[in-house]
Amino acid sequence: MELQPVGLDSVNVVWEWHVWDHLVQDFNPNAANYGVVADHPELVDINAVYTPNINPDWLHINSVDYNPTLDQILLSVPFLHEVWVIDHSTITAEAAGHVGGNSGRGGDLLYRWGNPSIYDQGGPADRDLYFNHAATWVGPGLDASDPDVGKIMVFNNRVGPDHSAVDIFAPPVDVNGNYAYVPGTAFGPLDRDARYMTANPPDLYSPGQGSGQKLPNGHVLAASGRQGWMVQLRPDSSQAWSYVVPMENGIPVDQGTVLGSNTIIFQAEWIPPSDPRLQGLVLDPIGYIETMPNEQFCVLNVSTTPIAGDAGPVVVVADGTRLVVEVAGPMEALVIDCSGRTVHRERFVAGRNDLPTVGLRPGAYMLVPVGVDARPVRFALVAP
Repeated sequence: MELQPVGLDSVNVVWEWHVWDHLVQDFNPNAANYGVVADHPELVDINAVYTPNINPDWLHINSVDYNPTLDQILLSVPFLHEVWVIDHSTITAEAAGHVGGNSGRGGDLLYRWGNPSIYDQGGPADRDLYFNHAATWVGPGLDASDPDVGKIMVFNNRVGPDHSAVDIFAPPVDVNGNYAYVPGTAFGPLDRDARYMTANPPDLYSPGQGSGQKLPNGHVLAASGRQGWMVQLRPDSSQAWSYVVPMENGIPVDQGTVLGSNTIIFQAEWIPPSDPRLQGLVLDPIGYIETMPNEQFCVLNVSTTPIAGDAGPVVVVADGTRLVVEVAGPMEALVIDCSGRTVHRERFVAGRNDLPTVGLRPGAYMLVPVGVDARPVRFALVAP
């Protein structure tokens, strides 16, 4: 439903779409929606339900994303292990039928992906999604030149029996929002473009909830909902940043508490400092989330060195296990050891960046900004 606010407590419904208007079934030949399921990938088989009982929540749609360029809507449908795209350019009457809108297809599915067996165009080996959440178009917050802009990202909750992943795939769509499809086959692509997961796959596992977001530095922010964990993953599966919500059942816990299964979040979103939603807000720290915090943990830094120049970052080496870089604007930098060898290359976003240094031996290093007016900074790693 698209709602237009009226005052403080009322709305006008200006557009709506119902899956119930776009069904097919091969069980009752006397019903109006009777047909061959395999011939109608644009419709939803009412009998393709995985729950063993009659469940009114038979789809469990858990996310809605809007693409203003295509004027289309992306849905995540975990009980069918699919994502769907529908046409938003229709009027409500057209959305209830099979004609109209930019696509000329009314409210029928323009595209679906993840589980072609649902429309009788594949089997278990062709399945790609497993109880998926948070399907989004990649693009907001990224430079238009990012190779993933326009693709679809989804949190693939049960991709394995004990692990989850964030997947990116490219739907076969043209600039006009038309999706390529060969009748008698499954919608493409045949495989995902990228998968982000932890080096030890079971470390990231959320059988429900969760989200993913592509960041300007090329990393992906994954929110593991059932773990209450947010982690920034590099393409090589290493972790650039990690945070666990220190709460159980919505109640803060003492610092150091070993958290159980009751630390739950739904999704996470990285918001850049320049985001208009933050303008005019006071963002000063207002206290600790944990109870009984150890405030000495916050003063373990062994050195702080500002970098002069337009980039204006501040580098802090913290207790030998991480390098914290605060940057006024995006920048790329090299980490060079005392022999002049480049041991790491990293893209930093505006704000705070955590660079794990567990793979570096104690010693002297230099952080060398690339392509910005900023001088190198020397720092030392000490044994933890």
